[in-house]
This record gives sequence, structure tokens and C-alpha cells, in this order.
Amino acid sequence: MKLIGRYLSLVLWFGIRGGWIYYVVLGAYAALVATGIWLLSRPGWLPIMGGLVVLLDGLTLVLLGLHHWLNRTLRQEGR
Repeated sequence: MKLIGRYLSLVLWFGIRGGWIYYVVLGAYAALVATGIWLLSRPGWLPIMGGLVVLLDGLTLVLLGLHHWLNRTLRQEGR
């Protein structure tokens, strides 16, 4: 629990405008990793394949969403 508090204080310390998106990305990342690890620990080949799909495709979609949001934010600020 102390580790989560340390990460949240680090994000708040940076003072990033629109910082809520980082909480969403961090939460989605944690949920996808936990789901992927849980699926990989299940017996059988189907959960293992599902876990790999969740880990690879899910995390890729999270990163693409963050990239899209950052590009839009930078264009609006005129940088």
C-alpha cells in the first residue's frame, strides 16, 4: 500500500495538467497485468492464450490511447 501512495504522490508532485489521465492509464495497466497474470496461472492452453492476448493487445491499446491523448493535448496548446 505504501508503494501505491508513493506513486500517487510522485504524479501529484509533477503537477501535470489533466493528470487524471495518468491515473486512468495506471489503473488500466494494473488491471490488465493482474488479469493477464491470473489467466496465465490457470491450467490449460486456452487461458494461457487469453492471458497472452490480454497482456500484449490490452497493453498496446492502453499505450496507443495515451499517445493519442498526448498528441491532442499538445496540438491544443499550440506546441
